[in-house]
Amino acid sequence: MALKKSDQRALIILGAVVLVAVLAWFLFLRGGGGDETAAGGAAGTSPGVAVSPGISPGTSPGTSPAVTPPPPPNDFVIGGRDPFSPLPTPTPSASPSPGTSETTQPSSKEVGGKTVSLEDVVDDAGTVYVNVKVDEKLYRHVKSSEEFANFYRVTSIVGSCATFKYEKGEDKQSFELCVAS
Repeated sequence: MALKKSDQRALIILGAVVLVAVLAWFLFLRGGGGDETAAGGAAGTSPGVAVSPGISPGTSPGTSPAVTPPPPPNDFVIGGRDPFSPLPTPTPSASPSPGTSETTQPSSKEVGGKTVSLEDVVDDAGTVYVNVKVDEKLYRHVKSSEEFANFYRVTSIVGSCATFKYEKGEDKQSFELCVAS
């Protein structure tokens, strides 16, 4: 299949950009090998230059060698945590005793200046509905992806929990509620 001239030109430009990026990485961004030696010499010296123990290159035997302090520790952390530290693993909680229940999500939440609460999840012959209360007004049999109370929408229903979306102008929020037990 023959390429159009504009496609050929785009491929040539893309190839040039990739080539420049690879060259820049090799020349500037790749970390130097600080422990490498050249032809048996010490690190950072020319081949064939002998370095006496205790004397750093560039100093004469009569002067004391320059002592380079170790680099400071890198305590810079992006985003509030060290990206190289292992992620915390959740500790398993004890299962609730019979007669008690454990709710991980709230059953009501203040969103858009109104209190939204999930009252019930109903499965009617395979069609799942929710009953939702917004500031004391009850909306019955609201299906997934259906809008209610003007700016609220049910996005998904899973088990006894539902995910909602609130959109009014620039104010956009997603939240999840579960049936209170």
